[in-house]
Amino acid sequence: MISGATGAFVAVALLSIWESLPRDNRRSLEIIWLIGSIFAARGRAAFFLGWIGTLVLGCAYGVFSTAFIYASEADSFIWLAGMVLALPEWVVSGITLSYLRLLHPRVRSGAVHHPGPFALWTSPEAFVELLIGHLIFGLVCAAAYDAL
Repeated sequence: MISGATGAFVAVALLSIWESLPRDNRRSLEIIWLIGSIFAARGRAAFFLGWIGTLVLGCAYGVFSTAFIYASEADSFIWLAGMVLALPEWVVSGITLSYLRLLHPRVRSGAVHHPGPFALWTSPEAFVELLIGHLIFGLVCAAAYDAL
């Protein structure tokens, strides 16, 4: 669970930096705000709840990842196993974004843009953001597991 929280924190922190960089007219995924806006309108509460939600999801993915790494008895290249395990997690997240209209009240009302499957309705960069975020998560999660 600690490795999952560490992986989620590092991945979301790096994606937050990426999203804060100047960009032309592309839309960013803004995953923290997207998760936080399920519970609160845009603002500090949504940002805080988005971070909490992301860490909770990271812990859940981390439990799955570390259990799989432990069961496979991987001794070397644990970081690679973490990145490989991040791919099915990316697929689950991408499919979940397809159903966000059913789960998210502000997407359903039209107040928040629906990112679509794998965030493709947001922008091509958002698709890559989602993939890179999960790969970073898997790398850091496995490295933290190996360190502990």
